[in-house]
Amino acid sequence: MKKILFISSLIVVMIAAAAYTWSKKATQFSSTVDNLDLQGIEISSEDGKTVINFTTDEPGFCQVLIGTERGKYDRVAVESMPVGAHRKHYNVIDGLKPNTQYMYRINFSTADGKLFQSTESSFQTEKI
Repeated sequence: MKKILFISSLIVVMIAAAAYTWSKKATQFSSTVDNLDLQGIEISSEDGKTVINFTTDEPGFCQVLIGTERGKYDRVAVESMPVGAHRKHYNVIDGLKPNTQYMYRINFSTADGKLFQSTESSFQTEKI
């Protein structure tokens, strides 16, 4: 299940990157997935929604995989993307249970098709 969700998630990111890449007449995608080194991730809560913000060195597209068990992700949060690839990423996740620890991993694709994935991290939702 984990592998299927990961592959499905990467396909969504690749489709978004492909649409942008093809519009810029680029060539083809890399077939490897590199580690995504993210620093400065900010996680906050607003009106019962969890917000994950971060900035990448290169412009691209991202999604956040979310679950309550290590290595098992049952939700995918795709960011509200402005037109084209971008460096500042803002993912809003709603419907999470209060006072619960969630695991997450970020998938990222650059406009030219390079694929990256962060290590698994966690956050705790607020108590009601």
